[in-house]
Amino acid sequence: CARAKVLDRDGRELSETPLGDMYLRDAKNTKGHTAAVTGGEWHPVDRNCGATSSEDGTVRLWDLEAGVQRTVIKPQLRRPGRTTAAAACFSQDGRVVAAGISDGSVQLWSAAGSKIGASAAVGVVAAPRQQLIQKQNWTFISGRPAAVFREAHDPGDAVTGLCFAPNDGNILASRGSDCTLKLWDVRKLREPVKAWGGLESNFAMTRCCFSPDGKVVCTGTSADRSGQGGGLHFFCTKTLEFIGRLQMPGSVVGLEWHPKLNQIFVGCGSRTEGATHVLYSLDLSQKGALIAVARPAKRADSMSFGNVQAVVHNPSALPMFRESWSSKRRREEELAVSRKKAMHPEKGATPAAAEPLRGKALLTQHLLRQKGIIKKHWEDPREALLKHHTDAPQYTAVYQETQPEQIFAEEEDGGEDAAERPKKRLDPGTGTYRST
Repeated sequence: CARAKVLDRDGRELSETPLGDMYLRDAKNTKGHTAAVTGGEWHPVDRNCGATSSEDGTVRLWDLEAGVQRTVIKPQLRRPGRTTAAAACFSQDGRVVAAGISDGSVQLWSAAGSKIGASAAVGVVAAPRQQLIQKQNWTFISGRPAAVFREAHDPGDAVTGLCFAPNDGNILASRGSDCTLKLWDVRKLREPVKAWGGLESNFAMTRCCFSPDGKVVCTGTSADRSGQGGGLHFFCTKTLEFIGRLQMPGSVVGLEWHPKLNQIFVGCGSRTEGATHVLYSLDLSQKGALIAVARPAKRADSMSFGNVQAVVHNPSALPMFRESWSSKRRREEELAVSRKKAMHPEKGATPAAAEPLRGKALLTQHLLRQKGIIKKHWEDPREALLKHHTDAPQYTAVYQETQPEQIFAEEEDGGEDAAERPKKRLDPGTGTYRST
């Protein structure tokens, strides 16, 4: 879906971003995304601002309270064409916007200013008059980014996840579909600080995240066809060593480490099912899942209806799925059916056909077997009409005097030709005249 929705804690929709015009060639002239949204991120300082990435190749900054966009960011491409912005994130102070591109590059832009979208644009390019449908009140960032990791991951492999370290705005983690997780220092663009390989990723939105103190970075892996192999992998950002792996059911795609609750929200599953798991610690986590865990299990009360199994009766369901009714309800149903039959008596027997089709014979085969005879007792239609002919006039005496005089042509003597002409008789089998 090309629209991003904002929901509250109870699941009620608060706002929705508008849909852009897909027929405009330049994406900066549209008021919204024209392709599916691949990710979203909240601004760390401005609670009404957020960033979204999309398959249309743009990153857009939004005023989510008003539901309008502030800034359109177009990444710099290695070669002309259409690409996808697979992920986007803010730095911890909100002054830098990073985006992961499907060509394997990571690009950063400066978003410094009193209000994002007001002074963040490098240059504002007005839309052509032919495409200017409405007044554009958003800014546009294009040209060379502030920093580019052109070969952050293998060319052609998308960057599926990005995340800045919470305690250091210069440390950036990137997750790629090339089965790697890399740690970068934005001040050194030549090579990563550390790269961990062997992390299977079969989905275009496999994320990564830091712990609240920035000492641990983790990412998810995809499962194989049998559903095994998916899990969470944890790495230390200080010693750059592997910490451990936590097995999860299915492939891990969505991942978020809450900074205040200190709990990890994991979205995982397979092709047939999916679920969100919450990982917490009884000593380090706060609120969140602990509120539900701390509640004692509800005791069973014999006077309550909690133990009664609810049965749903669907009379419109197929007979094989209908629940068995009580004897009284069954008698009422049978009585209703009998009354319906009494209102519509059975139809009389229809005359049988000359010879019914047997087996799976075609109509052509049936006619060949019958030698073209459709009915056993075939009758000439002319002879059938002449049966009802009488010499009596077919009009009343009132019109007898006004009838016109009938004039017929005189019969001519055929002579010898008429005598030699063969006589014809009617064949009752085929309904045609044959010579004798």
